[in-house]
Amino acid sequence: MKFKKKFLNVPRLRTFSFFLIAALIFTWLGFSMRRELLRKQEMGAEVSTLKASIEKLQKENEELSKKIVYIKDEKNIEREARERLNLKKPDERVAIIVPPKNKNQEGAGEADQQSANTSFFRKILNAFMELGKNLTE
Repeated sequence: MKFKKKFLNVPRLRTFSFFLIAALIFTWLGFSMRRELLRKQEMGAEVSTLKASIEKLQKENEELSKKIVYIKDEKNIEREARERLNLKKPDERVAIIVPPKNKNQEGAGEADQQSANTSFFRKILNAFMELGKNLTE
């Protein structure tokens, strides 16, 4: 018992133990604060992704609302039926305009196919024959 009193009366030991306990408490507080800061950053990142998702969904919702309004209109229903299903009214005549075929384009396509099928040397021979024909004329 006497030894314990002497041991605790030593001022250096009391000071050392006080600073040791204080250091341990501050270290524990530091790690706790660091862990909370990391959680806060994670939550902030999650909040920002959720906000972006909300904005995207709101835009999609607005587009779908516009489509609903468009679809509910009778004029638009009729227009879509005419365009997509080729429907007409009972007393209506439909005229289909077919663009004319260009003869130059058809001939060019056949010539391209023929030139692609002939060999290089045949092309040269044909070129010299045409040159010879042009000279004799």
